[in-house]
Amino acid sequence: MPIWTSRFHEHKYNLICLHGTRIFDRKDKDEYMRQAKRLIENLVPSHYYCYILCIVSYESPISRVQQYRKLWSVVQSEFACVEGEKGREHKFQSNNTCEFYGVMKIKQTDIKQFLYLQEEYPSQFRMIFSEHDIEKIDEVLNQVEGNEEGADFSSISYNQSVYIEVESYECDYDLTFYVNDEIYQSIKNTPLIDSDRFVELLQNHFHLYIGAALSMDLPRQWKEDSIDNWIFMDENEREVTVANIAEHHFPCFKLRKFDDFSSRRFIGNLGVCLQNRMLRSSFDQD
Repeated sequence: MPIWTSRFHEHKYNLICLHGTRIFDRKDKDEYMRQAKRLIENLVPSHYYCYILCIVSYESPISRVQQYRKLWSVVQSEFACVEGEKGREHKFQSNNTCEFYGVMKIKQTDIKQFLYLQEEYPSQFRMIFSEHDIEKIDEVLNQVEGNEEGADFSSISYNQSVYIEVESYECDYDLTFYVNDEIYQSIKNTPLIDSDRFVELLQNHFHLYIGAALSMDLPRQWKEDSIDNWIFMDENEREVTVANIAEHHFPCFKLRKFDDFSSRRFIGNLGVCLQNRMLRSSFDQD
């Protein structure tokens, strides 16, 4: 059950992701949610409020009953556990859908419970952390735009906020944080983000990779097995060298080309492998 973090900038968004793959049972999911809560505690300033964004979506045109019930009466009847200070009900209308949405303030102690709820109903619940009160969040929700597929809430992160959504595909999970610039810069090159630690190790041995490129591409048979926590370091005629970004010390392996992972052999953690490679390079030059 590999779980790891990454940080990147995509289009106009600052993104931090908690990736998880091969999460098959309740124990695996509990561990993933534990790490999700830990990441929130480390990323989000303690003075930020926590809000749950609730969304009820209907196909257009909507009935008079749907128009009457709107948002909170539906949420309350279907999810009795969802309680807290509620904001205003907002509406987004397109040719295909009609969405009612709004935020509810929850206690910090309820975050883990709502992470499970968000994972189970990803289209209906998102999480927002902000230093602003609920009235200010409502002002931002009034400005939400979208398309024929529905409203786009990720722009909320520009209001000094953190917007969180969860996606799951069978046994794979991605919890994505849209964060403001201050938070994005504050965690740069910290031990919290696995991809940053990985890059930092490579930069310390940058002369080994001049003219080379790291590839996230995987052979087709590995993609089918949902093995996406491996970073390809280099290759020769018969073998490839890969590193596991989901393990703290990034263990490295050599394995035969176009074979499955049963052929892999451990050659050391990334730092040790890079150091050994540097020594071999120096020896060859002498």
